[in-house]
Amino acid sequence: MIKFKGKDIRISPVVISTIFGHAGNGMFPLVLKPSYRKLLSLAKETKTTILTKSSTRYKKIGNYRPRLPWTWRVIRNFGADGMINAYGLTNNGVLFNAEKIAEALRQGYNVMPNYHPELFKGEDRMQSDIDEAIDIYSNALVHRFKILEINFSCPNIKEDIKENIDMAVQCVKWSKVFAPNLVLIAKISIAHPYELAQELEKAGVDIIHAVNSVPYNVLCPDINKQSPLHKYGGGGVSGGPVNENKLVYNYNAGLRLKVNTHLIMGCGINSLYAAKSYKDIGADSISICTVVKRNPKEAEKIILEYNM
Repeated sequence: MIKFKGKDIRISPVVISTIFGHAGNGMFPLVLKPSYRKLLSLAKETKTTILTKSSTRYKKIGNYRPRLPWTWRVIRNFGADGMINAYGLTNNGVLFNAEKIAEALRQGYNVMPNYHPELFKGEDRMQSDIDEAIDIYSNALVHRFKILEINFSCPNIKEDIKENIDMAVQCVKWSKVFAPNLVLIAKISIAHPYELAQELEKAGVDIIHAVNSVPYNVLCPDINKQSPLHKYGGGGVSGGPVNENKLVYNYNAGLRLKVNTHLIMGCGINSLYAAKSYKDIGADSISICTVVKRNPKEAEKIILEYNM
């Protein structure tokens, strides 16, 4: 669990990240499944922290388009209990999604927004967009807007996530100037060097969330093993397959030694055992995503073990 002295802010020991959609109260077509709806109810009952899928300042059309069923293939099962996706940040923008988050909060979900700053647009645009995004969230969520997660880790975007270090640090610094009382979570990638986390900590970030899905070419560097989503940039892999060689586990274990700030550790948590292993290496909270879809009974066990 993560708490802040003097602030009425609490992040649950287990966090549900992205799989509940842009509003945090369910995502189509997963809401059609009874097991998914059961986990939505459990998250509400336990006040589990829900981090949304990323919103951009304005509406963005990526690879996934809800009304075009043939685009749903960019999110698919991978291995026994994993997923691979090249969603591409499809979303309706902050203005639309903020109102949906407000509705989810009224329904009783403990939702915190995630924002993607599109750093490739340059520093001036980054600053103006995040200023506007913070204002929009403040107006829509009022006193419930205490935390913002900034996503620096999406693998299916124009910028090279390995090259956005300076801009990511500037984004955190600027956000802290514009909204000094806002708690900031920085979501980083396994493709990022530890130096990014260290620089984000110096810039004033309150929590680091590591990591997002693993880029396919990082998990499977063999050029002869082409990604099933190679037409969409390869995609990112999450769930059990990323833990077969302890790639993420080892990254997070090393990260814990590099920074003192709060850490949410995730990616590859496909069982109660995996959840405990992340706790054992110093996770303040852990995040689950793919297990909610691929093994909902195990997701239920994890939530009941830590969030009740």
